[in-house]
Order: sequence, then structure tokens, then C-alpha cells
Amino acid sequence: MVQIFEENRSIYYGQRKIKKELEKQGKQVARRRIGWIMKEQGLVSEISHRLVRIKTSS
Repeated sequence: MVQIFEENRSIYYGQRKIKKELEKQGKQVARRRIGWIMKEQGLVSEISHRLVRIKTSS
């Protein structure tokens, strides 16, 4: 998993993309476990999907 993260420039590789890569290799791992391992290894993708709140006038 660390190898996948480092080979793919780590900027865009988070839990979901790493899960897809592992599935292509025939390995089945839960996304939450991948997140847990990434946190343990200190692997953080630089771009994350953030919740965007839009304020509307009432």
C-alpha cells in the first residue's frame, strides 16, 4: 500500500484510489482499514475533498 501511495505521486492518492489499485491487483481490503494504515504510516494525500458549505440568503 505504501508503494502504491509513493509510486503515484501521493498528491491525489487517498483511501479510495488506493482501494481501487489493490482491487486491480486482486486484493480485497476495506477502505476504512486502508485509512487506518495510512494514518498509522503518516501518509496523507495533499488534496482532499472538503465539505463546501454554500450560504444562501434567507
